[in-house]
Amino acid sequence: MNARSLITFVLLITGIHCTAQYSESSDDVRDITRANLISPGLGYEKRVGKYQTLYLQGFLSLSGGVGYSSSQGFLSHFYIDPTLSLEYRYFYNFRSRQERGKRVDMNSANYLSPFFRTVFAKRDYVDEMGNIDSKRKNINAVGVTWGLQRNFNSRLCVDVNIGAGYIFGGDNYVNDGELFTQRDGQFFVPTRITLGFWLNKRK
Repeated sequence: MNARSLITFVLLITGIHCTAQYSESSDDVRDITRANLISPGLGYEKRVGKYQTLYLQGFLSLSGGVGYSSSQGFLSHFYIDPTLSLEYRYFYNFRSRQERGKRVDMNSANYLSPFFRTVFAKRDYVDEMGNIDSKRKNINAVGVTWGLQRNFNSRLCVDVNIGAGYIFGGDNYVNDGELFTQRDGQFFVPTRITLGFWLNKRK
């Protein structure tokens, strides 16, 4: 799936469901469409069971940094990479929040979430022959996060999560006329802070 297909797919999914209605009370999680501002993009959260959702997002992942090399001096980089993310969310304290009179509308609760994420990253890679390759490549990640989500009457959405994950990717290169695949992976700590707005229609 290339970047254009990713954006088209997410727009189609969110376009179909953005007319879902919002009401002020709920005994369970609901379908939500939202637009994200940090890492700009669109997301759709679909109820799949009691206190359970699947959350699909398409967004632009922003990253950058500054470094120093003795041979090249100060270096800086900034990347904008199309990203697709799929999460299963279990809102484990939905009922207890409701019983304590806390807001649970629009899935405002804490959750546990296994996830899969793929980034269409554009980086400069050096293969075994010393050639520089700048084509976009898939970098994948899997893991589990703990998070909290709050959706307010003002339409503001806040979503914060942290967890443990494994990031991996592969690259093909030719050496002495033979095609090889090099795979790299490492553990990491996934952390995200998302601000945005829910788009459901009010009743």
